[in-house]
Amino acid sequence: MTRCKIALPIVCLMLLASASILAAVGQPEEAVTKVTRVSLFKNGMGYFTREGELPRKPGPFVIRPVPAASHGTFWFDCDESAKLRALTSRKVIVPEPVEAISLLELLQANIGKRVKLYLSSGETLTGKIIALPQREPSVESDPYVGNQPHTYYPSRVSASTPQLVLIETEQAVVAFNPSTVQRVDFFEPNPAYHLKKDVERVEMVGDLDRAPGTRSFTLTYVAKGVAWAPSYRIDISDPDTAVISAKALVINEVEDLEDVTLHLITGFPNIRFADVPSPLSLTLTLSQFFQYLANPPRAPLQILANVLVQQAAAGPGTPRPGYTVPAAGQAAEDLFLYPVEHVTLGKGETGYYPVLTGYVPYKHVYQWDIPDYVNAEDRYQRPAQPDEEERPQVWHTIRLENKTSLPWTTAPAMTVARGQIVAQDTLTYTPVNGTTTLKLTRAVDVSAEEQELEIDRVRNFARFYGYEYDKVTVEGKLRLESFKDETISMEVTKTFSGELISSAPEADVQQLARGLKSMNPTTLLTWHMQVKPDEVKDITYQYTVLVRR
Repeated sequence: MTRCKIALPIVCLMLLASASILAAVGQPEEAVTKVTRVSLFKNGMGYFTREGELPRKPGPFVIRPVPAASHGTFWFDCDESAKLRALTSRKVIVPEPVEAISLLELLQANIGKRVKLYLSSGETLTGKIIALPQREPSVESDPYVGNQPHTYYPSRVSASTPQLVLIETEQAVVAFNPSTVQRVDFFEPNPAYHLKKDVERVEMVGDLDRAPGTRSFTLTYVAKGVAWAPSYRIDISDPDTAVISAKALVINEVEDLEDVTLHLITGFPNIRFADVPSPLSLTLTLSQFFQYLANPPRAPLQILANVLVQQAAAGPGTPRPGYTVPAAGQAAEDLFLYPVEHVTLGKGETGYYPVLTGYVPYKHVYQWDIPDYVNAEDRYQRPAQPDEEERPQVWHTIRLENKTSLPWTTAPAMTVARGQIVAQDTLTYTPVNGTTTLKLTRAVDVSAEEQELEIDRVRNFARFYGYEYDKVTVEGKLRLESFKDETISMEVTKTFSGELISSAPEADVQQLARGLKSMNPTTLLTWHMQVKPDEVKDITYQYTVLVRR
């Protein structure tokens, strides 16, 4: 008996210790992670870097939530001393607090409280809420939608709506339909206004082979839901030097970002499986995953098309805006990065960040572009009396030379002068030391007239593929007259199908690789000239073209 009395506490201690060990094994330590860096593309994708700390001891640990990574882009990296055996994704149902927004949910949140209920029948009940029974929840994963921005794949947990309320009164336990409740009075102060609902989440369970020497680890992956939209402002208040400023609007639909470094990327990376979710996210069946691999979905490219063309008179004495100069950019292969440090941006917020300011040379150029009147079927088509909008127009433009350290990406560009807006156009991708042209306005004070005349025709000149062709000689006449008060730089271009005979004055000639299936080569003529005030410039050219009958 004595030995039994001594052994009993020892057995109890052993059972308690075993229970503690089992509990510890059943609940692995969570490795909390935080986003520290995001590289943003302009198509809604981001390359994320998360950092965290591993447990001090070997064994299992949990990472939650699981990022919605694109297939093949999720990587776990840690110190070699902490060998990772495996990472396993699994679905778990966890209760999360939500605000009660109906009488039914308010009753669910206050089980055990004494209440007075007013029913639709006019009766009242006073007692303690015992229960609102409902069936076990069934879980259905939401289908993956390729173009939907998201970070963590949500799932819905559908449970049956309670059709029964049990109230313990002084006389009996009463059961009734909760939809008949019209009003609730609480006898106890501070009723609960939140209840817990089951939500499905995905978490990762890792397994460390040995204790880490360095506990830090990183997760890197590509995911949707974040993008940047650049735009430019070009100040031409100075007659020779333009101030070009770039800003970035960062749209965040992912998660709260706190003290994060952003890299704004220009360029076009090839991410083949960007729209295929990683199997670690547990959003696709096996057959769906193989289907996505065979035919990866492609999101349509978003093309900027917001162009405002306006001329505004600049008043004298308008103050010139100040400009800030952010950090210099970096280059990585064919991609270029604008870094933005210490960014804090909540989910659902959009941030404004200056990324570039530079001083670059520019000049005013007046452009007149005359199109080709021979179509793809080798037929000459030109309106006899074209509308004003259809006639080739002379445009006042500015030509900028990129003397900054980084290329300019395609984006809207607003031109201002002395504090007033002049125009808005699309600035196209411009490499370092390259040039780009922006339209300002139509040059109404530069008169431009053009006509083409047939001066010779050889009928049935040739037969190709069953079609008869005439050989036609065309003479073009161009006339320019400037009514401006200063000399302007003029650039005239004419595209035509056929063989050039002559041009006066002599033009720069380029053979274009365009319309290679037609019977005529495509030629581009370019004239550069200075036009003085009230001066008239005449241009002539001749070419032959094969016209299908």
